[in-house]
Amino acid sequence: MARLADPGAVLAFLHDKTRDGEHKNALLRALVFEAQSENSDADTATSLVIVALWPGLDARRKRLLRHFQDGPDVLGGELVGRLSQAVATTNLDRVTWIAATLLRNIERDIMRDLARQADVVSEVPVEECPDLLHGATNRGRGVLKTLRAEIGSDADLVMAVAAFGFSQREAARALGLSYEAARKRYQRAISRLSEKFGPLDD
Repeated sequence: MARLADPGAVLAFLHDKTRDGEHKNALLRALVFEAQSENSDADTATSLVIVALWPGLDARRKRLLRHFQDGPDVLGGELVGRLSQAVATTNLDRVTWIAATLLRNIERDIMRDLARQADVVSEVPVEECPDLLHGATNRGRGVLKTLRAEIGSDADLVMAVAAFGFSQREAARALGLSYEAARKRYQRAISRLSEKFGPLDD
């Protein structure tokens, strides 16, 4: 970083689309290393990582916003807070691409938390759960209610995969199922929904 005169030059370099990706990654790695140190510049380094990754953070915000209809500002704070924490705790020895790893993990963790919130109230009638899915729309609650009516307990599995972005393997672990059992149940549930409502790609 010595050849970059100030924080503005660092951000200009990282946001320059003509710059080599490996060089940007090396700079981000150096910033995360500095942020994890006990040096006086650690807070500055953390702030630089957050601002450098802001375009990617904003893209995640837009994707997740439908789950935070009642509090979009809450989502912004959640993303920044989680990124700050990730910068402080990421094991650099286990990460190759800094930006992609941090942003992917943040989005994944938020979706998992939303899924856990939904799972907590899975046995409660939908009409008694105004906070279901952390501010989901009425339409979202209607979808969940319809799924439970059509496919019963497999609704949680379908929601985890189709709505929250879990892989079938991740959803199986979260729901205490074997991967093979989850895979078969998911395929059966989707088949039943397709017969009822038509193919998903129509």
